Order: sequence, then structure tokens, then C-alpha cells
Amino acid sequence: MATAKRIEAEVDFAALETEAVRLLRDYVTIDTTNPPGDVSKAADWVEAALRAEGIETLRLGPAPEKANVVATIGEGDARGRGLVLAHHMDVVPAVREDWSAEPFGGELREGFVWGRGTLDMKGFGVLSMLCARTLKRLGLPLSRPLRILATADEEVGGIGGAKWLAANHLDAVGGEFLLTEGSFARAGPRATYYAVQVAEKGVSTAKLTARGQPGHASSPREDNAVVRIGRALAKIGEYRSPPAALDLARRYLSAFPPRALRLPEGRTVGGLSDVEMEELLYRLSGGSRIQNMLRNTFSPTMVNAGLGQNVIPPLCEAYVDCRTVPGVSSEGVLEELAQVIGDQEVQLELVKSSVGTESPAESELFGAIRQAVHGERPEAIVVPYLTSGGTDCKHFRPHGIVCYGHIPFELDDSEAERIHGVDERVSVENLGRALRVLWRVVVGMCAGNG
Repeated sequence: MATAKRIEAEVDFAALETEAVRLLRDYVTIDTTNPPGDVSKAADWVEAALRAEGIETLRLGPAPEKANVVATIGEGDARGRGLVLAHHMDVVPAVREDWSAEPFGGELREGFVWGRGTLDMKGFGVLSMLCARTLKRLGLPLSRPLRILATADEEVGGIGGAKWLAANHLDAVGGEFLLTEGSFARAGPRATYYAVQVAEKGVSTAKLTARGQPGHASSPREDNAVVRIGRALAKIGEYRSPPAALDLARRYLSAFPPRALRLPEGRTVGGLSDVEMEELLYRLSGGSRIQNMLRNTFSPTMVNAGLGQNVIPPLCEAYVDCRTVPGVSSEGVLEELAQVIGDQEVQLELVKSSVGTESPAESELFGAIRQAVHGERPEAIVVPYLTSGGTDCKHFRPHGIVCYGHIPFELDDSEAERIHGVDERVSVENLGRALRVLWRVVVGMCAGNG
């Protein structure tokens, strides 16, 4: 087997960066907004991009518009030993009037490729395919098969995508390891850190229902359903779940050097209290949501009630978004909410539910990611991370596949907010850097020996 350094010397990364920009601009022009989530044309494009380099593809899906594409290069049992690079083809909606660029125009401007999906996550898809195409061009013998997986429906829970594939075609699309979205990198004044999602929260929606006697609004009633739901939501809004994911949070913080944490002399992460640990997470992230990795969160999102402005309604419903750390069951979600509300007259049910999932924070793939990042950013810190957002990992982890979420783009808060937001874009610099990192991961796992 060739060494990783010798292999890298054969790659023209400048040319690959130009190729990545061209491919991404083309990919973004395919509107795969979900709903309705028709990815058939995107699947055509992915297959064409791979087959152009002699890489055979397989198309699977519950319907033509919910196509999933998988391609495998290398010999051996891919299901047992393969590395899967997975991305989803569908994207969330974009309102053209809110954007300063055409959401599906693939415009190259100011050093950025603009368009819905550049970050989430057609950009990673292009980088994955380029790694496979480059391996094929070089004709390298592989010690581990590489799979490229492009899925449908991730933005609606993987219904016709990863969820369906895991249930029906796991041997065709699975592997020993899987890398997809879940976190990015951040370059800060105290440290540059690459967060690797090794766990994600469960995502559930709880429905609250209260009933009361309807009547004229001029005669207030103690059993007013709207008032009952209002009291329940006020309690949920003020509630903070006790810290739970302590081990993962400590592993995350322990990856930072003391200078970055700014702990008092003699203090260590292991000696921090729950409150101190949460304060440190908050300070490290500049006040963003990273501190929520410690606990379950409950956010009221919708309230439905009313027949008229002067009518007390017989029914009021509310919906609460629930994000739970690994280890919390669906029953546990309802039990915690019931304790918070403290009103047996408010009925609770889950209209959508998934539990949190977790992979080992140390593995061959995590080590390959760390080594690849240090090859690009020697000073960077590679940290295990729990995300509150859902990814396709949750469908594969229960089958024993070690799944991580990481796209090696370095984003600040303003750029990260464009994900699912307005003016989503990725810089050409980020594309080039991420390509080099991902290539080193692929070589380290599949082709190199040092």
C-alpha cells in the first residue's frame, strides 16, 4: 500500500478546488425543496457525476421522487468494514424575496458559492464524490471499501431516505463507519476547534390538550381550556431540565487546553460542578446553544384554539418541541413534562418521537479525523460533541454502525445562521480546506498506511 503522504503528493488540490466549485454551483441549481422533496433530478445528477469516472451506482427508493443513490468502490465486505460518506439531497424551503441571491442560482460572488444547500448539505456531497472520483482516477488499491450515499427526505426525518434504507437495504448502503453532517468547525480568538458529532439528541413533539365547558366570553369560567394550556406552557417555558449528559460534556471540555478554558489555577474539568460546567460551555460558545448539550430542552411552538373572539372554546391544543439526551425514552419525555405541568387535566401525547443516539467518542474514524484536521490545522482542537439537531445518524446507529457528524467548514455565528436561513453560502476557501481534510480522512481509512 502507498503511504498517505505519497498519495497526497499525487493530488492537484488546486484543480480539485476549482472542480468542487463548478460541481457545487451545478448541484445547487437543482431545486430539491422539501416539501415536496422530489430528488429524482438530483439523483440523476449524482449518478452522472459518479458514472463519469467509471463508478457504478445503485438507485433505491420507495418512489421515483424519493430516490437514494449509493456507490461502492473497493473490494471486500462494505457492510462489515466500509466507510460511508453520506449526504442528503433535499433542502429546506427558501423565500426568494428574502434573499440577496437566487436561492437555486449557484452564483459565485465575493468568494462564495451562494444557494440553498451549499452548507446543508450539497457541499459535503460534492466533496465526498470528489474523493471517490479521485481515488478512481489514481487507481489506488483500497484496504477498506468506500461508499458514497446520497439520500432523500432527511429534512422530514428520513421517511423515504435513511430511515427507509436502514429498514430495507442496510447491507447495500451500510458500513462499519459513517460520516455525515452534524457539526462544523469554529475558528475563535482562543482556539480553533473542530467539533465532531458523536451523539445527537432525540427529537420529539408533544401535544398538550385541555378541554373545558364552552360558553360566552362575558362569563369567565374556571375550566377555560385556553387558560389551562397557558398555565402549562408558562411552567414549561420557565423549566430547566437537570443536567444529564455529564460524561459527554466533560469529554468535550477536556479536549480543550487549559489556556482556552481559563480555569482558575489548580482547577480541572473533572472537578467542575454541573453549574460551573454549564457556565463554561456557555462562555466557550459565546452564548450560543452549545450549553444545551447538558440537558433536555422543551420549547413550546404552537397553540391552536378558538371559535370566535367572544366565545370560550371547548378545546385548546399546544405543541412542544422536545430535545432529549441519549438514554431518555419516549415514555421519559412524557413523564418529565407531566411532572413539570402538574395538571392531570392536561392530556399529553407524542405525535412524533425519536430517542437520542450515541457512538463511541474514540474509534479508528475519530482518530483519522483528528489526524486529518491536524494535517491542515496543527493547532486545532478536535472535540466530541452532542448536537440538538437531528441527522441521518439516528437511523444507522441502532444497527451498530459507528456514525459521526462533521463537515470541516470553519464557520462563525453569522455564517452558521444561514443554514436553514437566508443567503446560505459557502466560501471557496472553505471548500478547498474541507476537501483536503476529507481527503485525508478517506485516505487514512481506506488507502493509506502511514
